[in-house]
Amino acid sequence: IWNATMFDRTNDWELEEPEEQKKHILQAAKEVGGHVWSPARNLDKVSALKKVRFIGPYYFRDGIHFSIFGHNSIAMAIRNILASSGAEQSDEVNDWDSYDECSSWYETGKVGLIHSNNTNMYSWGKSDGPMKAGKFALEIAPTGSWIRVNNPTPREMNMFLFYMVTSKPQLYPSTRVTISAINAVNGSAQPLVEVEQYIIPIDTIYKNAAVHLIKGSFVGKVGPGDHFVHFRPLETRTRPFRVTGISLTEMNEGSSVEGYFE
Repeated sequence: IWNATMFDRTNDWELEEPEEQKKHILQAAKEVGGHVWSPARNLDKVSALKKVRFIGPYYFRDGIHFSIFGHNSIAMAIRNILASSGAEQSDEVNDWDSYDECSSWYETGKVGLIHSNNTNMYSWGKSDGPMKAGKFALEIAPTGSWIRVNNPTPREMNMFLFYMVTSKPQLYPSTRVTISAINAVNGSAQPLVEVEQYIIPIDTIYKNAAVHLIKGSFVGKVGPGDHFVHFRPLETRTRPFRVTGISLTEMNEGSSVEGYFE
């Protein structure tokens, strides 16, 4: 399922489809024999706008997130696809083709990683109405903070950092991220300069829409053992830099991943 419809209010309700997102979803469906569903699929812009009465109820007032009706409709569509395709329920679980180690506190506020004392767990959303659930992020101190991450495998892994971004104007500060391997013998940190990254937390996909979402960026390769991930904000903005998770994976599918999380 892709959220193919986005009404850009600055351009008089223009229908847009994130082409890069759509391409990856269609390719994934093709590889596994999956089905793709969207309320606006196969509609050109003119046809879709004429059917705004049909499309509109699927979305919350921002024209991006699915509404309660939209979620229920998607659930029904999935049931119909399963019924029409003759799919059978199976409890068989197969191994993944690759290994990953993921930590996310976006929905729980519970961090399973050691971090510096000057980080603050921030929660938002509960006071925004019944359509919003509480969300959480670690706020990085203006003077810098760190998170300790362990690579439990005997091989090199790709590290992705997940953090909050917005559309313009930019609300979160640009931040330098560096990784230091921890010496297993004496506990000292050994900087890995080659994995230093500079992150600008601003949306680059959804153009002029007002968005507030999570983005994941590749920050470098890490060897086995413990590492410090250091954060140093480079400027002052309306809000502190906010981290929602860290992932280690054998696969490297590009430099970033971006998507909506309700």
